[in-house]
Amino acid sequence: MRKGDPEIARLNGLLLAGGRSRRMGLDKSTLVFAQRDQLSRSVEAMRGVCGDIFLSLRAKQETPARMPEGVTGVVVDQFGEKGPLGGILSAFQAYPGCSWLVLAIDLPFAGAAVLDHLVKARNPARPATAYRSVEGGLPEPMCAIYESSSGVLLRELFLHHNILSPRKILISLDVCLVDPPDAWALDNVNTPEECEVARKRIAGQI
Repeated sequence: MRKGDPEIARLNGLLLAGGRSRRMGLDKSTLVFAQRDQLSRSVEAMRGVCGDIFLSLRAKQETPARMPEGVTGVVVDQFGEKGPLGGILSAFQAYPGCSWLVLAIDLPFAGAAVLDHLVKARNPARPATAYRSVEGGLPEPMCAIYESSSGVLLRELFLHHNILSPRKILISLDVCLVDPPDAWALDNVNTPEECEVARKRIAGQI
């Protein structure tokens, strides 16, 4: 950092794991890829690029019985299950002044290399840095860096304009967009069928 440059806010990690996984039929954090559960894989990917790492859960959701090494604590959604935006807003509310690398639990290909690529492209002068979707070129909100300056903007758009979609919010902001390192880096898994395809790809079978 050059003398006179503004201080860059600490980058913490927020692992979004508060969804109910209705289509999958079980907690996505327990899905196993390459002989490891997705919770452990995600935390390990974040450890090299984040300060503290927090698990985002919905209210009354049980905390995992075995928390992976590197998890500082839990952030409980304070906004009544409004989707992932509630988890992000709750993190800003609990730890004001921090920036957040947000990662959804259902992204099995978003490993350390994908997160490192994003962090290296981080532009703290913008409210957020996000990957550009392969189809459509829109910002991908579930693997993105939300700067500390964006917390007020997100809260304003949520409370006063009833915008619940993080993607819609990012579209409305002057975000830094980054091309993903490969075509499937941000593919998520919502069903058992998608999970099986992901397992085969990770194993190099397709």
